[in-house]
Amino acid sequence: MGIRKKKILKPARRKLKIQPQVVKQPEKIRIESLDLARGIAIVLMILSHGIVGLVPFDSLSGWSLVPIHLITKFSSTLFFLVFGVALGLFYVPTAMNPGYVKKRNHLLFKSLEILVWYKTLTFIQMFQIYDRQTILNTLMYLGFPDFAEVLGFYGIFLLWFPFVMPHWSRLSMVAQMGVVIALAGCGYYLTHHWDFGGYSNIKAILVEEKGYYTFGQAQRGALVLFGTILGQFIYKSSMETRQKIPFAFLGVSLCLFLSFIYLNFENIYQS
Repeated sequence: MGIRKKKILKPARRKLKIQPQVVKQPEKIRIESLDLARGIAIVLMILSHGIVGLVPFDSLSGWSLVPIHLITKFSSTLFFLVFGVALGLFYVPTAMNPGYVKKRNHLLFKSLEILVWYKTLTFIQMFQIYDRQTILNTLMYLGFPDFAEVLGFYGIFLLWFPFVMPHWSRLSMVAQMGVVIALAGCGYYLTHHWDFGGYSNIKAILVEEKGYYTFGQAQRGALVLFGTILGQFIYKSSMETRQKIPFAFLGVSLCLFLSFIYLNFENIYQS
Protein backbone atom coordinates (compact mmCIF):
# COMPACT_ATOMS: atom_id res chain seq x y z
CA MET A 1 0.00 0.00 0.00
CA GLY A 2 1.20 3.39 -0.92
CA ILE A 3 1.68 6.01 1.67
CA ARG A 4 -0.69 8.85 1.14
CA LYS A 5 0.89 12.24 1.44
CA LYS A 6 -1.04 14.64 3.50
CA LYS A 7 -1.65 17.87 1.81
CA ILE A 8 -0.26 20.69 3.84
CA LEU A 9 -2.77 23.44 3.74
CA LYS A 10 -1.17 26.84 3.56
CA PRO A 11 -2.91 29.56 5.49
CA ALA A 12 -4.88 31.76 3.21
CA ARG A 13 -3.31 35.14 2.67
CA ARG A 14 -5.44 37.98 3.61
CA LYS A 15 -5.36 40.82 1.22
CA LEU A 16 -4.69 43.94 3.15
CA LYS A 17 -6.45 46.95 1.83
CA ILE A 18 -4.05 49.83 2.09
CA GLN A 19 -5.97 53.03 2.21
CA PRO A 20 -4.14 56.06 0.86
CA GLN A 21 -3.32 58.57 3.53
CA VAL A 22 -4.89 61.93 3.02
CA VAL A 23 -2.38 64.66 3.65
CA LYS A 24 -4.06 67.61 5.20
CA GLN A 25 -3.15 70.97 3.86
CA PRO A 26 -1.44 73.12 6.46
CA GLU A 27 -3.72 75.66 7.99
CA LYS A 28 -2.95 79.31 7.67
CA ILE A 29 -0.84 80.31 10.60
CA ARG A 30 -1.73 83.49 12.42
CA ILE A 31 0.95 85.10 14.51
CA GLU A 32 -0.62 86.78 17.50
CA SER A 33 2.19 89.29 17.89
CA LEU A 34 1.56 90.60 14.34
CA ASP A 35 -2.14 90.97 15.10
CA LEU A 36 -1.24 92.81 18.30
CA ALA A 37 1.09 95.15 16.40
CA ARG A 38 -1.65 95.90 13.86
CA GLY A 39 -4.06 96.63 16.69
CA ILE A 40 -1.59 99.00 18.36
CA ALA A 41 -1.04 100.81 15.05
CA ILE A 42 -4.80 101.26 14.57
CA VAL A 43 -5.25 102.57 18.11
CA LEU A 44 -2.37 105.03 17.67
CA MET A 45 -3.83 106.22 14.37
CA ILE A 46 -7.23 106.81 15.99
CA LEU A 47 -5.60 108.74 18.84
CA SER A 48 -3.54 110.83 16.41
CA HIS A 49 -6.51 111.85 14.27
CA GLY A 50 -8.75 112.24 17.29
CA ILE A 51 -6.39 114.65 19.05
CA VAL A 52 -5.94 116.76 15.92
CA GLY A 53 -9.70 116.84 15.43
CA LEU A 54 -10.43 117.88 19.02
CA VAL A 55 -7.55 120.31 19.56
CA PRO A 56 -6.66 122.74 16.73
CA PHE A 57 -2.99 123.21 15.95
CA ASP A 58 -3.27 126.97 16.56
CA SER A 59 -4.05 126.42 20.24
CA LEU A 60 -0.97 124.26 20.80
CA SER A 61 2.61 125.44 21.05
CA GLY A 62 5.23 123.71 18.94
CA TRP A 63 6.80 121.61 21.66
CA SER A 64 3.52 120.59 23.20
CA LEU A 65 2.93 118.47 20.10
CA VAL A 66 6.12 116.49 20.72
CA PRO A 67 4.56 114.06 23.27
CA ILE A 68 1.56 113.59 20.97
CA HIS A 69 3.72 112.87 17.95
CA LEU A 70 6.03 110.69 20.04
CA ILE A 71 3.15 108.45 21.04
CA THR A 72 0.93 108.48 17.96
CA LYS A 73 3.00 109.28 14.86
CA PHE A 74 4.71 105.90 14.97
CA SER A 75 1.44 104.38 13.77
CA SER A 76 2.15 104.75 10.03
CA THR A 77 5.70 103.41 10.45
CA LEU A 78 4.34 100.46 12.41
CA PHE A 79 1.82 99.74 9.63
CA PHE A 80 4.60 99.52 7.04
CA LEU A 81 6.90 97.42 9.24
CA VAL A 82 4.15 94.92 10.07
CA PHE A 83 3.20 94.76 6.39
CA GLY A 84 6.81 93.98 5.49
CA VAL A 85 7.23 91.41 8.28
CA ALA A 86 4.15 89.55 7.03
CA LEU A 87 5.58 89.48 3.49
CA GLY A 88 8.94 88.29 4.83
CA LEU A 89 7.33 85.48 6.82
CA PHE A 90 4.77 84.09 4.39
CA TYR A 91 5.81 85.07 0.86
CA VAL A 92 9.53 85.79 0.48
CA PRO A 93 10.60 82.28 1.67
CA THR A 94 8.46 80.75 -1.12
CA ALA A 95 9.59 83.10 -3.89
CA MET A 96 11.95 80.47 -5.38
CA ASN A 97 9.43 77.63 -5.26
CA PRO A 98 7.68 76.39 -8.43
CA GLY A 99 4.29 77.31 -6.97
CA TYR A 100 5.20 80.94 -6.41
CA VAL A 101 3.39 82.05 -9.58
CA LYS A 102 0.11 81.21 -7.87
CA LYS A 103 1.06 83.26 -4.82
CA ARG A 104 2.22 86.12 -7.03
CA ASN A 105 -1.11 86.19 -8.83
CA HIS A 106 -2.84 86.10 -5.44
CA LEU A 107 -0.92 89.19 -4.36
CA LEU A 108 -1.72 90.97 -7.61
CA PHE A 109 -5.42 90.24 -7.14
CA LYS A 110 -5.17 91.52 -3.56
CA SER A 111 -3.56 94.73 -4.79
CA LEU A 112 -6.46 95.39 -7.16
CA GLU A 113 -8.93 94.61 -4.38
CA ILE A 114 -7.17 97.06 -2.04
CA LEU A 115 -7.14 99.80 -4.69
CA VAL A 116 -10.88 99.37 -5.28
CA TRP A 117 -11.57 99.70 -1.56
CA TYR A 118 -9.16 102.64 -1.36
CA LYS A 119 -11.07 104.61 -3.98
CA THR A 120 -14.43 103.53 -2.55
CA LEU A 121 -13.58 104.75 0.95
CA THR A 122 -12.13 107.97 -0.48
CA PHE A 123 -15.38 108.66 -2.34
CA ILE A 124 -17.48 107.91 0.75
CA GLN A 125 -15.44 110.36 2.82
CA MET A 126 -15.51 113.11 0.18
CA PHE A 127 -18.94 113.13 -1.44
CA GLN A 128 -20.70 115.15 1.30
CA ILE A 129 -17.97 117.80 1.65
CA TYR A 130 -16.18 118.34 -1.68
CA ASP A 131 -17.46 119.38 -5.09
CA ARG A 132 -17.73 116.97 -8.00
CA GLN A 133 -14.57 118.09 -9.80
CA THR A 134 -12.39 117.69 -6.71
CA ILE A 135 -13.77 114.19 -6.16
CA LEU A 136 -13.10 113.24 -9.80
CA ASN A 137 -9.55 114.61 -9.60
CA THR A 138 -8.94 112.53 -6.49
CA LEU A 139 -10.32 109.36 -8.06
CA MET A 140 -8.08 109.96 -11.10
CA TYR A 141 -4.93 110.34 -8.93
CA LEU A 142 -4.75 114.09 -9.56
CA GLY A 143 -5.35 114.97 -5.91
CA PHE A 144 -4.52 113.30 -2.61
CA PRO A 145 -6.50 114.38 0.46
CA ASP A 146 -5.72 112.72 3.77
CA PHE A 147 -8.15 109.82 3.31
CA ALA A 148 -7.10 106.16 3.44
CA GLU A 149 -3.82 106.92 1.66
CA VAL A 150 -2.10 104.01 3.37
CA LEU A 151 -4.38 101.70 1.37
CA GLY A 152 -3.25 103.44 -1.80
CA PHE A 153 0.34 102.73 -0.87
CA TYR A 154 -0.39 99.05 -0.16
CA GLY A 155 -2.19 98.59 -3.46
CA ILE A 156 0.53 100.17 -5.61
CA PHE A 157 3.33 98.40 -3.70
CA LEU A 158 1.73 95.01 -4.32
CA LEU A 159 1.54 95.75 -8.04
CA TRP A 160 5.34 95.74 -8.46
CA PHE A 161 6.95 93.99 -5.50
CA PRO A 162 5.66 90.44 -6.34
CA PHE A 163 7.71 90.59 -9.56
CA VAL A 164 10.81 91.72 -7.65
CA MET A 165 10.41 89.24 -4.80
CA PRO A 166 12.28 86.28 -6.38
CA HIS A 167 15.31 88.51 -7.02
CA TRP A 168 14.99 90.01 -3.53
CA SER A 169 14.98 86.56 -1.90
CA ARG A 170 18.30 85.67 -3.58
CA LEU A 171 20.15 88.58 -1.96
CA SER A 172 22.04 88.24 1.28
CA MET A 173 20.85 90.19 4.30
CA VAL A 174 23.73 92.66 3.93
CA ALA A 175 22.84 93.28 0.28
CA GLN A 176 19.17 93.71 1.21
CA MET A 177 20.09 96.33 3.82
CA GLY A 178 22.13 98.10 1.16
CA VAL A 179 19.08 98.19 -1.12
CA VAL A 180 16.95 99.59 1.72
CA ILE A 181 19.41 102.39 2.44
CA ALA A 182 19.87 103.17 -1.27
CA LEU A 183 16.11 103.27 -1.89
CA ALA A 184 15.48 105.57 1.08
CA GLY A 185 18.36 107.86 0.10
CA CYS A 186 17.24 107.98 -3.54
CA GLY A 187 13.70 108.85 -2.48
CA TYR A 188 14.93 111.63 -0.20
CA TYR A 189 17.15 113.10 -2.93
CA LEU A 190 14.44 113.02 -5.59
CA THR A 191 11.94 114.59 -3.21
CA HIS A 192 14.13 117.64 -2.66
CA HIS A 193 15.98 117.97 -5.98
CA TRP A 194 13.76 116.78 -8.82
CA ASP A 195 10.31 117.95 -9.92
CA PHE A 196 9.47 115.00 -12.22
CA GLY A 197 8.81 117.31 -15.16
CA GLY A 198 6.04 119.11 -13.32
CA TYR A 199 3.97 115.96 -12.73
CA SER A 200 3.53 116.49 -9.03
CA ASN A 201 0.96 113.71 -8.72
CA ILE A 202 3.46 111.13 -10.00
CA LYS A 203 6.12 112.55 -7.71
CA ALA A 204 3.72 112.29 -4.76
CA ILE A 205 3.12 108.60 -5.47
CA LEU A 206 6.75 107.67 -6.05
CA VAL A 207 8.73 109.81 -3.57
CA GLU A 208 6.17 112.13 -1.85
CA GLU A 209 5.51 115.80 -2.49
CA LYS A 210 4.82 118.70 -0.15
CA GLY A 211 1.10 119.41 0.13
CA TYR A 212 0.09 115.89 -0.92
CA TYR A 213 -0.93 113.45 1.81
CA THR A 214 0.72 110.41 0.26
CA PHE A 215 3.19 107.75 1.30
CA GLY A 216 5.98 107.57 -1.28
CA GLN A 217 6.84 104.17 -2.72
CA ALA A 218 10.57 104.87 -2.28
CA GLN A 219 10.79 106.07 1.32
CA ARG A 220 7.94 104.01 2.76
CA GLY A 221 8.84 101.12 0.49
CA ALA A 222 12.25 101.10 2.16
CA LEU A 223 10.46 100.61 5.50
CA VAL A 224 8.46 97.71 4.06
CA LEU A 225 11.62 96.09 2.69
CA PHE A 226 13.26 96.49 6.09
CA GLY A 227 10.22 94.75 7.53
CA THR A 228 10.68 91.87 5.08
CA ILE A 229 14.27 91.51 6.31
CA LEU A 230 12.95 91.25 9.86
CA GLY A 231 10.35 88.74 8.73
CA GLN A 232 12.98 86.59 7.02
CA PHE A 233 15.18 86.77 10.11
CA ILE A 234 12.28 85.73 12.35
CA TYR A 235 11.43 82.91 9.93
CA LYS A 236 14.95 81.46 10.16
CA SER A 237 15.64 82.11 13.84
CA SER A 238 14.88 79.97 16.86
CA MET A 239 12.09 80.61 19.33
CA GLU A 240 14.57 81.89 21.92
CA THR A 241 15.89 84.48 19.48
CA ARG A 242 12.38 85.53 18.51
CA GLN A 243 11.55 86.28 22.13
CA LYS A 244 14.52 88.66 22.37
CA ILE A 245 13.60 90.72 19.31
CA PRO A 246 10.92 92.92 21.01
CA PHE A 247 13.37 93.82 23.80
CA ALA A 248 16.00 94.75 21.20
CA PHE A 249 13.52 97.08 19.49
CA LEU A 250 12.53 98.56 22.84
CA GLY A 251 16.18 99.29 23.61
CA VAL A 252 16.76 100.93 20.21
CA SER A 253 13.61 103.05 20.63
CA LEU A 254 14.73 104.18 24.08
CA CYS A 255 18.18 105.14 22.74
CA LEU A 256 16.64 107.14 19.91
CA PHE A 257 14.31 108.94 22.33
CA LEU A 258 17.13 109.83 24.70
CA SER A 259 19.22 111.05 21.75
CA PHE A 260 16.35 113.28 20.66
CA ILE A 261 16.04 114.76 24.16
CA TYR A 262 19.80 115.32 24.37
CA LEU A 263 20.06 117.06 20.99
CA ASN A 264 17.05 119.31 21.62
CA PHE A 265 17.30 119.85 25.37
CA GLU A 266 17.84 123.62 25.13
CA ASN A 267 14.81 124.15 22.89
CA ILE A 268 12.66 122.01 25.15
CA TYR A 269 13.82 123.88 28.26
CA GLN A 270 13.19 127.30 26.68
CA SER A 271 9.70 126.38 25.54
